[in-house]
Amino acid sequence: MKQTDRPAGPLPEARTVLLTGANGYLGRFLCREWLERVAERGGTLVCVLRGGTDELARARLDAAFDSGYANGYGASEWAGEVLLRAAHDTFGLPVAVFRSNLILAHTRYRGQLNLPDIFTRLMVSLLATGIAPGSFYVRGTGDAGGHYDGLPVDFTAQAIAALGDRAREGYRTCNVVNPHEDGISLDTFVDWPAAAGHPLTRIHDHDEWLGRFETAMRGLPERRRQHSLLPLLHAFAEPEDPLPGSALPAHRFRAAVRAAALTEENDTPHLSQDLITKYVADLRTRHLL
Repeated sequence: MKQTDRPAGPLPEARTVLLTGANGYLGRFLCREWLERVAERGGTLVCVLRGGTDELARARLDAAFDSGYANGYGASEWAGEVLLRAAHDTFGLPVAVFRSNLILAHTRYRGQLNLPDIFTRLMVSLLATGIAPGSFYVRGTGDAGGHYDGLPVDFTAQAIAALGDRAREGYRTCNVVNPHEDGISLDTFVDWPAAAGHPLTRIHDHDEWLGRFETAMRGLPERRRQHSLLPLLHAFAEPEDPLPGSALPAHRFRAAVRAAALTEENDTPHLSQDLITKYVADLRTRHLL
């Protein structure tokens, strides 16, 4: 085929799907979503994983479904976008790029959370030490209540698979973020476990909290300390300026979710008390509380 020749357009529905990163945290739920979709069509899901043999690569995929760990894919994601842009420009390949931000626990499956991420480390540390700052945010007259950009992994996987399945032309990008200006923030995540019977003591002087928090984490048993916030504590050295909503544009993703009618509310889901308090049970399942 000459470089200037373009193949025929895509089929009405995807029957062969290529998935990279299937052994990552989001990847294994995307794998499940796509398996269900292609099974209904008699199609094929091809997962690309490293391995000396097919059997070893399959073993890595199987292990991902029995674990809770994910690796960073920042550089490979960027390279992937570059290649997809070139494929679209050269061959007219329809492309939908989904840039996810913070991916939280599964709303239903017990123990399915991303242990290495900053949010899980924060929850381990808050619940294990029992102390929290007076607020994670700079407080002042008229300040917004704050915002947290995370979304549950099951909704994230469902949305990416469903919206990607509908892509038949063009090159589109979406930021997979929480668009709601509902005041649900890190401070809320301290209040919700307390309301469910897991109280945290607030220390209103931020520097005092930070010092006591670090000392308490260093005194945790080895496994809890390994999964604590200690390596990332610098991210909380100062209260952050509150934002009312996502720092990234969210309108395109939200509109696509609504058009696809993915949820009963016909919208991106709000973060819920049930999800955040589920972290307590999830962390106990993983023997971290």
